[in-house]
Amino acid sequence: ENLNIKGLARTKLAKSIHDAAWGAFLEILQAVAVRRGLLVQEVNPRGTSIECSNCGSLVEKSLSNRVHHCSSCNVKIDRDWNSGINILNRGLLAVGLPLNGCGKLAQDAVEQQVSFVNLRSPHHNL
Repeated sequence: ENLNIKGLARTKLAKSIHDAAWGAFLEILQAVAVRRGLLVQEVNPRGTSIECSNCGSLVEKSLSNRVHHCSSCNVKIDRDWNSGINILNRGLLAVGLPLNGCGKLAQDAVEQQVSFVNLRSPHHNL
């Protein structure tokens, strides 16, 4: 996700954003990706929480609504999960991987990889 760090630093989260050293984090992320033969692709996150990851319809919702429910295709999933799939789809498209009409490539890839996620301590050395 292409984070607007300067914009975030002007919000009520400013101290947290500056403390987190986002610029340094992004540099480290890029370096680790290169060492591991991976690609970091920035994508625009705008609209990813309202776009249905299954059919592409726009589903307006308030920030307090944590469930994405699309009346067009009847998909019902967590709002953040839906947004994450959309971000993944945008990243795959940006690097030239084709998706079918419903964005299934990314969604299938996410479902296949979920069981392989390795959660590590945030203090783990890269």
